[in-house]
Amino acid sequence: MKASFYLQTTSATEAHTTDNLRSISALASQRNDKAVCVLAALLEGLLHLKAGRDDTVVRVQTCIAQASKYQLDSSVQIPQLVILTRLLDLACSLLQKLPDLITAKLKALQECMDGFRGAAAWGGASSELLLPLRKHSTSSPTISSDTAVVVRVGDEELDYLVLKSFTKAEGLALG
Repeated sequence: MKASFYLQTTSATEAHTTDNLRSISALASQRNDKAVCVLAALLEGLLHLKAGRDDTVVRVQTCIAQASKYQLDSSVQIPQLVILTRLLDLACSLLQKLPDLITAKLKALQECMDGFRGAAAWGGASSELLLPLRKHSTSSPTISSDTAVVVRVGDEELDYLVLKSFTKAEGLALG
């Protein structure tokens, strides 16, 4: 929540937000919550894109590389994360002003979007992004009546962090 707040404000410093996102990523990595690591890296990429420095492309591409470490893991094959990764990559190409690269990345984004058009995992009107969280044996339960809106009960191994994201129609419009 704190990282989201920092991303939405114009007065927050980039350093605070970056530190917060990296802390989230470190904790998620310790817990083996790979989808949270990917989201933290992509949000950091958005932050660098928003900052608009001379080395923006390098910083954003570094974040994309961090997120891509987990690309073969099925737990991170979440449509919203895949699309956000492609959009960040396209934004870098637009900043570089390389027409051939922009065309290639637009084509790849369109193919990706076409692949998700019929995906059952991404409900049509749902604006929820469910990030899998590994359950850990603790004496106190993670989910209570106070946290049920943010953390959803899953199966024996996973619960889900619930975030607001773009719907399938909004994602297709973005692409």
